[in-house]
Amino acid sequence: MNLRFRQLLIRQVLSHFNIKREQGRSGGFTLIELLVVIIIVGVLSAIALPSFLNQTTKARQAEAKSYIGALNKGQHAYYSEKLIFTDNINGLGIGLSANTQNYLYIAEGNPALLTTRITNKAVSRKIAVKSYVGVVVMVNTTNEAVIKYMLCNSNNPNHIVGGTAIPNGDIVANEPICPTPGFSLEE
Repeated sequence: MNLRFRQLLIRQVLSHFNIKREQGRSGGFTLIELLVVIIIVGVLSAIALPSFLNQTTKARQAEAKSYIGALNKGQHAYYSEKLIFTDNINGLGIGLSANTQNYLYIAEGNPALLTTRITNKAVSRKIAVKSYVGVVVMVNTTNEAVIKYMLCNSNNPNHIVGGTAIPNGDIVANEPICPTPGFSLEE
């Protein structure tokens, strides 16, 4: 529709409503008027619903990012005190629940390698929600030992509780790396 036609249509509709109001009718709305309102509300709902659902997914994923960040920092503090990482989330003393409505949180690592690396995992409980992994490593530089960590997100929607197992992260060239396949660095 061109602009002139739209203006003419709007003018006609408003004119129609003014005539009806001036006639002083008290019968309420016509069926056509109600249908137009219902159609407009339906179109607006169809536009708004996907946006709303996307925001709830982002909120759920923000929970996982926050928890994994806290677990990574908790592992850092634990290692600073004990010189080993722990696969017991409750042992970190950070007061986070290992089970929430959206995620199952676990810390996993090869027991023989807990002095150098641990992988904190947020395994999604929902189909459309990404799983996340925090890889924490201790590396020796020329002068000191340094703890590094990173956050990785799942590229595979099957990384859910009861779905595809999430592999552990690793160290390459003194840097933590995301589990492969299926995870990439969170930006």
